[in-house]
Amino acid sequence: MSTASLVRIPGALARRLYRHLPPAARHAMHTRLSPMTQYRVGQRLLGRPFRRQCARGFRNGVVDASATPLAVRRFNLDFVVTALEAAGIDYFAIPDDRGVATRIGVPRSFAAAALNVLRAAAATNGVVISARTAQGRTTVYDVYRPTRTAGRHLAFGARCRCQVEFWPEIDATLVAPVRNSRCTSLSAAAPRVSLAARQLSAFVPADEPGTYASRADLSGTMVTTVGFPIDAVYTWVDGSDPRWLGRWQMTRVDHGALNGQAANEARYLDREELRYSLRSLHLYAPWLRRIYLVTAEQVPHWLNLDDPRLVLVSHAEMFEAGARLPTFNSHAIESQFHRIPGLAEHFIYFNDDMFLGRPVSPSTFFHANGVAKFFPSTAALVDIGGATIDDLPVTAAGKNNREMIRQQFGRTITQKMKHAPYALRRSVLEQIATELSDAVTRTRDSQFRQPHDLSIASSLHHYWSYLRGTSVPGSLRYMYTDLADPETPKRLVRLVLRRDYDTFCLNDTDTSIDTSTGTADHTATRPDMLTALVQMFLADYFPVRSRFEVPPDVEVERRGMTMAERWALATAMRQHVVHVPTGPIADLAAVAN
Repeated sequence: MSTASLVRIPGALARRLYRHLPPAARHAMHTRLSPMTQYRVGQRLLGRPFRRQCARGFRNGVVDASATPLAVRRFNLDFVVTALEAAGIDYFAIPDDRGVATRIGVPRSFAAAALNVLRAAAATNGVVISARTAQGRTTVYDVYRPTRTAGRHLAFGARCRCQVEFWPEIDATLVAPVRNSRCTSLSAAAPRVSLAARQLSAFVPADEPGTYASRADLSGTMVTTVGFPIDAVYTWVDGSDPRWLGRWQMTRVDHGALNGQAANEARYLDREELRYSLRSLHLYAPWLRRIYLVTAEQVPHWLNLDDPRLVLVSHAEMFEAGARLPTFNSHAIESQFHRIPGLAEHFIYFNDDMFLGRPVSPSTFFHANGVAKFFPSTAALVDIGGATIDDLPVTAAGKNNREMIRQQFGRTITQKMKHAPYALRRSVLEQIATELSDAVTRTRDSQFRQPHDLSIASSLHHYWSYLRGTSVPGSLRYMYTDLADPETPKRLVRLVLRRDYDTFCLNDTDTSIDTSTGTADHTATRPDMLTALVQMFLADYFPVRSRFEVPPDVEVERRGMTMAERWALATAMRQHVVHVPTGPIADLAAVAN
């Protein structure tokens, strides 16, 4: 039976037939298809998880093309609070930094009245009220409105709930019916206070609107709450830009032999991954303060230059006087991050092929005391011996990092890092630039990746910071796949259906080397096929347009502009954009009265 036959017959029967095929037959069927077709067929054969979600209420839920976890969370919380306040029912918001859900406590004596009010309001708003049993009694109710985007792959339900808890009253004390991070009980006479939305969860941004009634005993900032600003930094290039390509060709002529990976075309190919990576931040990390986009005076046609959280930085602005520009070396660009004007002390560095896969909190990347987390790979080892031109650039830089750590600290490193977002501290980068000035300058002035480069942001920073006591190993659920790997379409189907990774990376290299696992050399696939696969998957995974995108009609207009015209427009617009404050997140511990 052919794969085309499976596509034509009903889905349930196709899945049963597919499960009974021998593995060799499945593999033979898939290898005859393009990566995009494999992805489509895989969704049809394995797409049951989303159908189970629909059966739980999403089929009749609200459709909102702009829905985000933050917006759905806000609606659910405000729905509960508005209903309780309108009925004059006492309640208190319970801060909780774990996940996206919110929590509201109500004295149990008001339980019947509160449920009647909520159920009456829910009947006309498409809201679900689901009871849960705690300590043998039904004292917790999940309140949420099932919401899905216009596509069929992204829905928000109970994970964005408002959890309503009915607290028993014993001798003028309110007793928590389920565990929380604040207390086991409260005085029924505890002073009432108002808390800003940011005080309820570190997931929300500092400028999130709204204040909520609570109790003074719940209002303090937890010692584990991350309260300092965190920025994100991207580097981006469009290798199809004629002006950029002309500079690349002129500069390449002046250089001798390079490793084949030092200047290959895949490094500069733009499949609009940046658009979707920014969508992942819009969906899953709204708490970020600013997004810095570092480019060689290039601007994507879809980028919203008016957004106050977005800052464009050219190489010329970031590199110090006397540096060799233009540069086509990511190691050189990363060596200058500490020179970005206005950048926060704590920031996260993303390549445009890195994506957040589900909601994450600041504590995923930093501890509340400012210590950063890094994510070493358990599989990848730094090769033995000195760096040579025959080494892949990532391998040569790893060897040089190892030598720098040996010289400075008398320690040996053996592991590379996962190709996941890098939590960095600006002061540590400044230390490295000062104490390793000669090596950093050589890296800075290498216009293409060279055997003497350091990979500072992706590796050296983490070990240096660890040995100085300002970073520690962390953990996150992460997936890496090389686009040319024949298993990639299958992995992407699983990923879009389960959405169970914190971050994932879709890497593209000529030799298909995973820098964190060492997986190597797959059969080449046509670039247009890979582009079609990537764009279809990313549109499925991130269907919600972000605040960083212009409307579609403006996209069309700007697509017709040259890159130089877009940069001139961006330069003019930057003079009028007022960015969010540069100081720490204000008054996190204060009570908003």
